[in-house]
Amino acid sequence: MQCKRVTYLNPKVCVGLLIVQKERILLVRRSEDPYSGTWSIPAGFVEYEETCEAAARREGQEETGVSIELLGLQGIYSIKDDPRSRMTLVVFRARPKSSRYRPGSDVNAVRFFPLDDLPQEIAFSGVKRAIQDFSRYELLRYYRSLSGGNPMKSRKPQTFTAWASSIPRGAIDIWREAMAQLRRLSDDIWNGIRFFFTLNAALIAGELAFIKDAHSHPLNAIVLAVLAFLGLMITSFARMILTKQRNHYSNMLARKTMIEKAVGFDEFRISSINLSFPWSIDTAEVESVETNVDQWVEDHRRKKGSITRRLYLVYDFLIVAYAVLLLLLIVGACIGYFAANGT
Repeated sequence: MQCKRVTYLNPKVCVGLLIVQKERILLVRRSEDPYSGTWSIPAGFVEYEETCEAAARREGQEETGVSIELLGLQGIYSIKDDPRSRMTLVVFRARPKSSRYRPGSDVNAVRFFPLDDLPQEIAFSGVKRAIQDFSRYELLRYYRSLSGGNPMKSRKPQTFTAWASSIPRGAIDIWREAMAQLRRLSDDIWNGIRFFFTLNAALIAGELAFIKDAHSHPLNAIVLAVLAFLGLMITSFARMILTKQRNHYSNMLARKTMIEKAVGFDEFRISSINLSFPWSIDTAEVESVETNVDQWVEDHRRKKGSITRRLYLVYDFLIVAYAVLLLLLIVGACIGYFAANGT
């Protein structure tokens, strides 16, 4: 007996609302499982023969107690951490038509939270991604408002106070984090370089101590070969780490510079002092960064005369030197072995 009916396990469709006022987002505290007691955006399931837009307005009024006006689609997200079913979450940007909020039957609190000070317990992965995307969208929209649509050409504010007070806290937090990461990366890179050269100096000193009698003392030759092998491995590994660190450093440098350009750090001056901070990219290179960051990172790493390129030359020289020394020791050992056995 064959069953000719196919049952599809499709995800359920639900809608959510992102309601933001003065860099604060409206969240509701769930009063029912799953995730009772956690915070979320106003959301709920789409009913049969109901459009997503109608469901969003209905859920918004049911959970917040006020009528909702939809402003546009924010995004569509998959929810995999709901124990009831897989979900497809359609999120709309919206604004309330009233400020008299009251919790609905599914929630027990309605509250606005600053975008940079959200509660730790937020239900559903799709809701978290929607809030993150919205925060990035708002930051980009602010950049474009400064530049008349082009985030790379900021208009200069008339006064420093007006310019500084107009920068949103989110932009400063992102810039500050980029600066902190650049400082940590710079310290890590130079600490690694100092450790590498100290270790290599010890290896080279040991090799010089054993190389004098390596031809007449087999033990010295063995120790010398071990030191050469260690030097080869350590230098190759150090070069690989330098490449990864420099690539990450250059990526962070590019993003930090883009933020500075967007908020006008490169244009505003106080007593002829440019407000651009250390570790910035030349203005002439910004366009190439915006066009292709990965290509700029590669070109920046290989830039003629740069410290990174000189370090690569030192590393490559040491790798070749260790390899040649190791090869000579192996050849010498083979010649000695064949000579001793008369072949």
